[in-house]
Amino acid sequence: MRGSAALVAILAALVVASGSRAQESASTPASTPVVTTDPTSCTVTPRPLSFLATIVEAPPPETTPAPLESIPDGPPVDDATRAEVTATVTMLIACVNAGDVLRAFALYEDAYLARLVDPEQAMTAEIANEIVVSFATATAVPAEDQTTLVGLPVVRSMADGRVAVVTETNGGVEDDDDETEFGLLVLARAADGRWLIVDGRTGLGRDELPVT
Repeated sequence: MRGSAALVAILAALVVASGSRAQESASTPASTPVVTTDPTSCTVTPRPLSFLATIVEAPPPETTPAPLESIPDGPPVDDATRAEVTATVTMLIACVNAGDVLRAFALYEDAYLARLVDPEQAMTAEIANEIVVSFATATAVPAEDQTTLVGLPVVRSMADGRVAVVTETNGGVEDDDDETEFGLLVLARAADGRWLIVDGRTGLGRDELPVT
C-alpha cells in the first residue's frame, strides 16, 4: 500500500466515531443534550511512534471478523458500563478535535487498526514509520469545525461481552450543515480494564436505529 493511501485509511478510522450523515425528519425525537468534547480533555497516553510498525509486522489473525451489517442485538448495558464506554467515546472525539492521532489510536485495538490501515497486509515497517511521523505532531481542529457528541442513542451488550454503541454527533471538519450524524462502534474490555474500539461501521442511517 502506498504511504498516502495508508494515511487516508488511518484518518478514515477516526471518521467512524463521527458517523455518516443521516437526514433529519420532522418526526425525529429530540436528542440528548450536546456534550462538548474539548480538545484539552484528550489526556489518554499516546501510542509510541513505533506502534504502526509493530502492528503491521505482527502475524495476521487466523480469522477476520465479518463486516458489521447492522446494529447488533442485545439488552441495554448497566449504568456503570454505559458511563465507561461513554468516557471512551468522548475521549476519542476530544482527541479528534485535538488533532492528536497518536492519542486517538490509543483507544483502538491493534487488530482493528491493522484491518483499517493495512487490509492487504502489504505495508512495510519503513512505510509505517514514515506515516506515523507525518501525523505525530498534533494540530487542533479550529473551534468552528470541532465535533460534539450529541448522545449515544444505543448502548447494547453483545453475547460475547462486547458493547455496541451508536454515536450521534454534530459538526466536524467535513460537516457543512446542522444535521446530526450516526456511527456504529463496537468496544471490548481489554486485559488492563480499559474499553477499546474493536470494530465500527460508517454509513449508519437514522432509519437503522431501533424504534423506541
